[in-house]
Amino acid sequence: MDLAAILALAGITLAIGVPALALLALLRRFKRFVVQDHQWGLLYRDGRFQKHLEPGAYRRLSPPHQVVTFDKRRSLEIVAGQEVLTGDNIGLKLSLVAEYRVVDPLKVRSEVQSIDQQLHHTIQVAARKAAAKRPLDELLADREPIAAEVHEEIAQSLAVVGLEVLAVSLRDFMLSKELRAAYAAVPTARKEGEAALERARGEQAALRNLSNAARMLKDNPDLLQLRVLQTMAQSDGVARTFVLGVPSGSFDLSAPQAAADRSK
Repeated sequence: MDLAAILALAGITLAIGVPALALLALLRRFKRFVVQDHQWGLLYRDGRFQKHLEPGAYRRLSPPHQVVTFDKRRSLEIVAGQEVLTGDNIGLKLSLVAEYRVVDPLKVRSEVQSIDQQLHHTIQVAARKAAAKRPLDELLADREPIAAEVHEEIAQSLAVVGLEVLAVSLRDFMLSKELRAAYAAVPTARKEGEAALERARGEQAALRNLSNAARMLKDNPDLLQLRVLQTMAQSDGVARTFVLGVPSGSFDLSAPQAAADRSK
């Protein structure tokens, strides 16, 4: 094959190959995008919003096209260990859980850089404001009011950016070691006070009974003798020694001795 034929063949190859390579490179720029059933799909071209995409598969030239997706499902944002100051200036930590979902993906895309950061910051501020209105005892007694107040405040704030807050719950409180010890001592002190009161009542009742018994014995001396005889009768055959106190003058101790002398 002469040189002219070779050059002609090379020209034909170039004429066919260059467009083919260009076409292949163009085809590679067509990317496949998939929008799931549980997702919102937004189509952008050169950074400008074009339309909402329904669930399905799409092929677009990228660049300039871009598909952005957001989850439609409910999501949770947990704020753990949030430090707050109560209305009586006592510091403690709260843990809150917020349930939310995306309802306007275009607003979220336009207004919010990070959904997690936006939620976290909004819940933090609302929790601090709600806790500052209440003393610690009120917060510990009922969690529902503070959770409801946080829910109301963040729901209004986040609705502007396309997020719907479905629920907020206050999971737990974290008190300092000293406060935990103080609150744990309250039931113990209360029970000890109740026990002391019952002991005092029992002692008072016992003293009242003794006073009544003493009054009865004073008015009826024979009762004392009956009680002594009853006690002696309850010996159950066991030898016991009884010591009886006799008032002075009740017996003439010299009479038995005088009788003995006369008998002599």
